[in-house]
Amino acid sequence: MAIIISPGLSCVGGAAVIFELKAALKAQGWTVPQSSDGTTYNPAGDQITVPGAGAGGMNNASAWFVIQQPVSGRQFMFQRHPAVDFFWWVAFSTASQFTGGAPNATTPPTAADAQNLLGTGTASTAQLFNVATFRTSILVDSAAPYGFCLFTNIQATTTFNNLIMMDFMQASTFNAADAEPYVLMVAGPTNPVYSGVSNAAASITNQAGNDYMLRGWYKYGLAGAAFQGWAFQPWFSPSVADYFNRTGTNAYNGKDDLYPVVYGHEGVNGGMKGVSSWLQAMGTQRASQDTLNLSASRDLIVIGPGMATNWDGSVPVV
Repeated sequence: MAIIISPGLSCVGGAAVIFELKAALKAQGWTVPQSSDGTTYNPAGDQITVPGAGAGGMNNASAWFVIQQPVSGRQFMFQRHPAVDFFWWVAFSTASQFTGGAPNATTPPTAADAQNLLGTGTASTAQLFNVATFRTSILVDSAAPYGFCLFTNIQATTTFNNLIMMDFMQASTFNAADAEPYVLMVAGPTNPVYSGVSNAAASITNQAGNDYMLRGWYKYGLAGAAFQGWAFQPWFSPSVADYFNRTGTNAYNGKDDLYPVVYGHEGVNGGMKGVSSWLQAMGTQRASQDTLNLSASRDLIVIGPGMATNWDGSVPVV
C-alpha cells in the first residue's frame, strides 16, 4: 500500500464530505465516467465541480456521480437525497459497470451486478449524516489494490460520525481463489464502526439487510457466489459492549496492544474472508481522534471506540 492521507478537512454538510472523497480519489487516478449536478447530466465526465449548491454543485437535489477504480472496472455510484444531504444512496458494481438504464439529470445509470451499500434506490436513500459540520479525513491507496478509508468526526468534538471504506484483505490472509478480496462499509452516525461485530450466525443473518453492514463477495465468479454481510470476528467476547477493551495495555511495555481485524461469516456461506488492511482492533478503549505510536510518532489514529487506522504523524484537528 502507498497511502496518501488528507487529514482534518473542514466540511459543512454531507455533500461536502462526499465531494472531498470524490476529489481525493480522483487525485489518485480514479475517474468519473458520468455524473449530474441534479440539473445537467454529463454522460462522459465529471459535472460536479463544487461541494455546495448551484451550477456544478454536489449539494443539489438528486445530484449523482459514478467513480471508477484505476485499472479495474470496479465502480461506486453516489446519489444525494432529493431534499437533504443527510441521506444518500451508495451502490457498487464489480465488473458490469453503471452503463445501463436511462440516466438523466436526476436518475443515475444502472449496473447488472449493482449492489446497494446504503439505501436501495433513488427514492430510498438512507441516513449517512446527522449534523452539519465535520472534520473529514481521507486515506487513499495510490497503488494497487487501490482501497480507501474516509472517516469523520463532528467538528469541534472528538465524536466519531461516519466511515466509508473499501478494505482490501491483507496478502496471504484470503483464499487464493477469491477474485474479489474486498470488504465495503458505509457506516452512519447511528451505527458505529464496530456495528459489524457478531459471533452468532443469527446476528449475521439479521444484519444482512442492514444499510450499515459490512458487505463483500463470497465466491465471486464461482458457483454459489453471493454478495453478503461480513462481520468482525471477536477476539474476546461476542458482546459489542466489551469487545474492544478487554486486554488493557501491554504488561511489558505499557503500550496499547493492537489486534488484526478478521472478517468472517458463520453458517451458510461461512468462513473467513481475510484480515483488514485499514483497521486494527485495540485492547484498550480510546477516544476517537486519539493517536498511537506504533512504528513512528502518531502513525495511527483512533476512529471509533476500539478501532485504529493509519495516520500521517500530524496532530489531529478538531
